[in-house]
Amino acid sequence: MPGDASKPSWSQSPQTGTRDMSNLFDKLIDLTDYMTLVDVTEKLHLYYWGDPSCSIWLATDQHFLCVSYFWGESREEIWARVEHWKNLTEKYDRTREILDRIERLGLNYLAYREEGKSLPRVYFRMPGDWMGMTHGVYDGTLPKHKDQLPPDWPETYRSRIRELLEEYPRASGDSKTGSVED
Repeated sequence: MPGDASKPSWSQSPQTGTRDMSNLFDKLIDLTDYMTLVDVTEKLHLYYWGDPSCSIWLATDQHFLCVSYFWGESREEIWARVEHWKNLTEKYDRTREILDRIERLGLNYLAYREEGKSLPRVYFRMPGDWMGMTHGVYDGTLPKHKDQLPPDWPETYRSRIRELLEEYPRASGDSKTGSVED
């Protein structure tokens, strides 16, 4: 892949070696095998991946998926943003309606895939270095970060991360079958 040889391939801009992004939704789901599952609600899983070059959140269930840069949010702050974005995808059918109401701070990707459909409805996509992480999954250069504690989160939360690794098989990267409903 062309680009700066001093940088790992996953950290390079996707414009230097873009693959077909039509299945970005599925590639991002695969990315969760490399991320730390940091929290779970009744319906959503929240993942974190941090590195000096790029730190992101990814929240997903079977249909909804969003990716956001990490800006030092607390657990409560990121969940409030994720719930806001998810509610918009459930309430509004048109992309314009969502874009008019969305709070985009850090948002990179927002999509919803209906049951039985292969392609998601992508409401928002902001290209950036985070997209290169999907390439690192497929070329084997992206390091797995399975037990990262987001910066400024209390150290006591690390035990919750360990519990989640045990409770959800996909979070450990050992299984492709784990889902919110498992």
